[in-house]
Amino acid sequence: MKSVAPVVSNNEYQKVVDRELKLIKQDPEMRKFLADRADIITKEMTIRGLNVIREYMRRRNENGAYIPRLRIYGNNFNIDNVPNPQYVEKEKREYWKSLLDLKGLSKDNRMADISDYELTADRIGVYNEVLGIIENFDLNKKQRGLWVQGGFGIGKTYLMSAMAKELNKKGAGVTMVELGEFIETYKSNFGNNEDKQERVLNKLIFVDVLIIDDIGAEHTTEWAIDQIIYPIINKRYKSEKLTFFTSNLTKVDYAKRLINPAKQTKTDEDTKETARRLLTRIDGLTKETQTSGNNRRENYEV
Repeated sequence: MKSVAPVVSNNEYQKVVDRELKLIKQDPEMRKFLADRADIITKEMTIRGLNVIREYMRRRNENGAYIPRLRIYGNNFNIDNVPNPQYVEKEKREYWKSLLDLKGLSKDNRMADISDYELTADRIGVYNEVLGIIENFDLNKKQRGLWVQGGFGIGKTYLMSAMAKELNKKGAGVTMVELGEFIETYKSNFGNNEDKQERVLNKLIFVDVLIIDDIGAEHTTEWAIDQIIYPIINKRYKSEKLTFFTSNLTKVDYAKRLINPAKQTKTDEDTKETARRLLTRIDGLTKETQTSGNNRRENYEV
């Protein structure tokens, strides 16, 4: 025997419509949405769009890859699904959290442990700075990194590698690169493949914590500054991402390298302006601290 759909009277239908309209108008967000568009939204449009509006109200607190946005197209309500920036950021963070990239370092530095750092009177300052950063680290808060300056082989890289491990334990994706080696690899492996170049640079731009080791020791060319060094530092500066540098040079010494690059094609004034902008961003990202001591590399094999 065939089932017969129940017949709904006009009066009953009107009661349902009135109830739905009342619920919508009691909702602060929907009340504002309708009021802001009162010149184009009619009661008839709202009644016609009741199912769409109710679906939006049900889904609006979703926190998945996409979130609904209620729109007006012509004389109808519609729902657009747009990427959820919080979800995208979370996915990106989860990816970097699983990554601790120290593969370019010597075995000794890859094995670095903060508890094994050799403390002397001339290293206690930078050591305390690093401990403070580890203790106060929070992915959701702005934090200033360090420009660690000191002579060759005194443990700058070791200390930064040990710090990288501690920050990774606290949920940070950390990448540490030796700048000269990175530039040479970038040039030799990727040539003019812009997609590969962008992916490699993005790895350094977006990682939670970046440690650039031995900056200033690279062959400082105008091309390296414009195509690699400045883009990485500028974008990290704008994103307020925690960044560290180790160098044999002070920031002032490094500035002198920047204003006299090899293979210069720009005017002196343009070169100085690029150097000024780069140092401004490095200053914003880091505090300079000095360290000294005996050359550790005389005591172990690389």
